[in-house]
This record gives sequence, structure tokens and C-alpha cells, in this order.
Amino acid sequence: MKEKCVFCEKTKNLIKAHIIPKGLHKQLYSSGENSKIRVGASKRRMKRSPSGIWDKHILCSECDNSFSLWEKYGIEFLSSPVDKNKIICGPHGDKIAYSVYNLDCVKLQLFFLSLLWKASITKREEYATVSLGPYENIIKDIFLSENVNELKSFSILFRRAIKSPKIHLFPAFFRWEEINFYHLYLGDFEIRIKVDKQKLPKKFEVFSLKPQLPLVIFLSDFSGSNLEATIKKILQ
Repeated sequence: MKEKCVFCEKTKNLIKAHIIPKGLHKQLYSSGENSKIRVGASKRRMKRSPSGIWDKHILCSECDNSFSLWEKYGIEFLSSPVDKNKIICGPHGDKIAYSVYNLDCVKLQLFFLSLLWKASITKREEYATVSLGPYENIIKDIFLSENVNELKSFSILFRRAIKSPKIHLFPAFFRWEEINFYHLYLGDFEIRIKVDKQKLPKKFEVFSLKPQLPLVIFLSDFSGSNLEATIKKILQ
């Protein structure tokens, strides 16, 4: 049965489109991690899901494939090890961050926005809390026009766990510094995406993903945090 593709808006045969790329799940499982993603709207419904979650009512094959270059680049980024030569230490010698150079910031930003956009357009209950509202069409227009200037509105910040099992958690809305964000946990990364007209405060803007500048990724020990408790519950 043919349905309307959300991206091209043409009536076609739609495919099983993965919200988070299947390749990212494969990479996670092939690494030997005891990994899971949360499945279901309830926190109690959790299971291993090596192939991820897909929706057969949102995209045609051509449109789904249009994200592939961004996805390939994003997976390579999330799979890359910490460069020990680029680590930034605090005054007491503790590792607080590391720098990444020569990134294709446009591809990377489009990759993370595509994950958030697909999470918003799907009707799967796992992503019921993701609703981009007017930003859904704004992001879609960016994909279609490839107007990189519009990407400036969606600042992205990164944090990486020093010691933590790799895990995928569904995007969640939160407010930080009175600004609307969604955060994603992919592997050992936390990604914060600003979805708001307000500008990021200058003290944080310097650490956001920007063209032609090194990206600073903070290193964090999640021991004793709510995130660690969540991870332990999922891995039980």
C-alpha cells in the first residue's frame, strides 16, 4: 500500500526507515559492549535492540538514502576514540576535555538534526515525547535547501563519558539556562541540541560545534549521577 512520504510529500512505497541509523547500532554491538537501548514509552520496558527502531510510514527509499552521507560521517565521528594528544587537563591534572580538529561541521550538524527530525515525525510511541513543533518544517527546509546559514540557530554541545557502558537513549526535552534543548545519548556521547530562537550564552557558545574551529568535547565521569543509575537499570 502506497503512502505519503513525509520528506518529498509524494505518494510512494515507503520503507522501514530507522530513526537512529542501523549502522550505528551495528557498530555498537560489534564493539562487544553489553549494550541496550530503551524500548517503549515506559521506563520498565527495556530490551536489547541491535537493529534499532524503524518506522515504515514516514520515508520512501530515495529520501531515506538522502541522509546516508551525513549518517556515515556521524557514525565515524561517534566511533572515533579520544585523541590522547588533544586532551585538555585542569589545574590539578584531571582530564576535563579534548579537542577535535578538521571536522566537517555541516555534515555533522545535519546528521544530528536528522536524528531529531525523524524522532519528531515518527508515530512510534518510543519517541512520543519528541515534538519539534514549527522547527520540524524549519529543519526539513534546511535539508532541502542546504542553507548552511540556518544551521546557526541549532547550536550543538558535546560531552563524553570517561567510564560508562555504551548505550542509546531516546531524545528528551529539557530546559537549560532558560533555553529549550533536546539531548541524545549515543554510545558514550551526550549531545545537546538547542531548539530555540534564543542565542546560547557566550560562555557556552564558544564550545558549540562551529565551522573552521576545533570542537571541544567535555569529558565527564557519570559515577553517582542519575544517568549512571538509568544505565545500571537498563543493563540489569
